[in-house]
Amino acid sequence: MYPIGSDEFSVLISKPGRKLLVVLNELDGGAFVDNTVFVIEVQEAAGAAGGRAAGMGLRKPVRVHGFRFEGRVVTKFFETPNESEVELFELPYHATAMDVVLPDGSQRVVNGVVDFDLANAYEQVVKQIRSTTNR
Repeated sequence: MYPIGSDEFSVLISKPGRKLLVVLNELDGGAFVDNTVFVIEVQEAAGAAGGRAAGMGLRKPVRVHGFRFEGRVVTKFFETPNESEVELFELPYHATAMDVVLPDGSQRVVNGVVDFDLANAYEQVVKQIRSTTNR
């Protein structure tokens, strides 16, 4: 049996489509132990396929999810598909391939970055959104 929320996170990471992860702290053996993870779902536009020339091409964020990992407990604390809110999250153009271990023990390679400052900036965006929308 897996902790509440871990199935949702695993399904999100495993489903087809481009995702970028912003992780607060270094991964522990590839696992998200005691961490905050933001998952940005990205819609790829023409010219933004895997072979982007010199990073050119459009990557449009379409949804942002926030998860907290505390031991083996995974809690989803944020999600928005709202375009005006999603635009507040700066895309991590310095993301690279990351080997991650999901809560169910399976492994995936995803694009992401461990960036304490950017993850904290995302936390501030979440607070800003919550203060203006009362959610």
